[in-house]
Formats: sequence, C-alpha cells, structure tokens
Amino acid sequence: MPNALFGQCPLWPIPNSQFPIPNSQFPIPNSQFPIPNSLFDLMSQIFGQITVEELSQRLAEPATDKLQLVDVREPDEIELVSLPGFAVFPLSEFAEWSTEIADRLDRDTETLVLCHHGMRSAQMCHWLTEQGFINVKNIIGGIDAYSIVVDRTIPRY
Repeated sequence: MPNALFGQCPLWPIPNSQFPIPNSQFPIPNSQFPIPNSLFDLMSQIFGQITVEELSQRLAEPATDKLQLVDVREPDEIELVSLPGFAVFPLSEFAEWSTEIADRLDRDTETLVLCHHGMRSAQMCHWLTEQGFINVKNIIGGIDAYSIVVDRTIPRY
C-alpha cells in the first residue's frame, strides 16, 4: 500500500518505507538531526547538502537571485508556513510539472530544495541530478529544522 505522505513517488529508487522521518518533537540542533549516517552518506554522494544555518546566511546575501529555491511540500503545508522566494513543486503533482522542469528551472544554477524534514527534498534532489542539474543541494532538516534553529517565529506542524 502506498505511503500516504509520499504515495508512489517516482523520484526515488528506494521504497519510502525504508526512510525514517526525523523526529521533530524535540528541539535539537540541526547538525544533530537524526538522519542515519548511511543515508546521509548516500545522499551526499549523489547531491550536495546545506544546513538551515547556511540557508539563512545565503538568503541574507544580496545575490540570492543566483539561487533557485524549490519547495516540494504539498499546498496545504505551504498554506501553513512558507519561506519567501521558493517555487512550489508539490511531489504529489509530479506528473503535472515534471515535463516542464527544464523550462522552469536552469540546470546550471545552484538549486536549494526544501520540504518538511528533508526526505522529500532529497527525493527531488536525486531526480534533478538525474535530469542533468549540476548544483543541487538538499536543505537538511527542512522547514521544521529552520523553525527550530533559525527562526522560532515560523510555526511548526
């Protein structure tokens, strides 16, 4: 039976059930988010990673126009909370936007991908690298880590 959150996501070659979602019930530093080392190592070999602290610094720089910011959360999640400047590509709508990705994003521009905890964004990063994107980074811990570590005024869900 498909996972209710991910469904049958074509973006990741490994079944979603094998990926634990980080426990967001405890406000722990982003650098200690409980992502298994083997998964972290695998992701790091395929695409880059960026912490929420680094994201905050990058968003504060004047040259943010040189970044592509992608949020893969669902529309109801975006309604709850979002960060400015992120283009929304919900994974559940993959069939609707996947054929247009080359027209909507530049393969050579640094692309930072966000989700709730960092797992769906990892799926998107993997898929983007398969599409020829050369500078893709997963935001470790997602918007939940951002709300814990960077900006506590951002609501958690």
